[in-house]
Amino acid sequence: SHQYNVKTVNHKLTLLGMLLGYARKNGWLSDRLQTYRVSKVKDVVQAPDPFDDESELVPALRLLADHVIDRHYPEVRGHAQPYRALYEQVIARQASLVARWMLVGFIHGVMNTDNSSISGETIDYGPCAFMDAYDPATVFSSIDTQGRYAYINQPRIAPWNLARFGETLLPLLADDSDAALAQANEALATFQPRYAAALLDGLRRKLGLFTAEEGDAALAEDLLKAMAANRADFTLTFRRLGD
Repeated sequence: SHQYNVKTVNHKLTLLGMLLGYARKNGWLSDRLQTYRVSKVKDVVQAPDPFDDESELVPALRLLADHVIDRHYPEVRGHAQPYRALYEQVIARQASLVARWMLVGFIHGVMNTDNSSISGETIDYGPCAFMDAYDPATVFSSIDTQGRYAYINQPRIAPWNLARFGETLLPLLADDSDAALAQANEALATFQPRYAAALLDGLRRKLGLFTAEEGDAALAEDLLKAMAANRADFTLTFRRLGD
């Protein structure tokens, strides 16, 4: 299993000043995780760094986050902790989105942060495709020689991307860096159960299971293993279950 966490970093938000006006004018720029990802990438929890000299940059980050809330998540505006609620909503949408990809055999191809949308929509799917013969290791990007963005890795890459987004939001979550880090990691931990629930619900529908029972996940897993072993067509296998 893979576990990704948010760590505090020395955020470099100087680009935000240039981005804010363009984001407000054009909208789409603020939709990308990359807009926020202006810190050094880490994938482990380390001792929190202080927010030190960033105090004058936090208002710019807050302005951009408020724009995103107004544009995509107005329901969190009155929340006691609106920026944590924003993070949780982005996580929830990403979990649902990736589950829908997996349910139709979709491989995005380039799931780096600048191709991930905080609105929960599929964007920048350049070398993408839908699988024919079912193989969880399928890739469609010629540059993805290591299979980082393979079909089976998509639900692992999503929380990694979300951890990077969470790192940038840390100054808005709490004044104390330890408290901010704890809040971010609590929120991030909800990705996996949200994704698993959305995936299983979708598999039940594809299998024609009208009630939820304890063995449903095992049944679906057995079918997928058989499909992989026999290189069965992903779409047609499920379609023919309805014949």
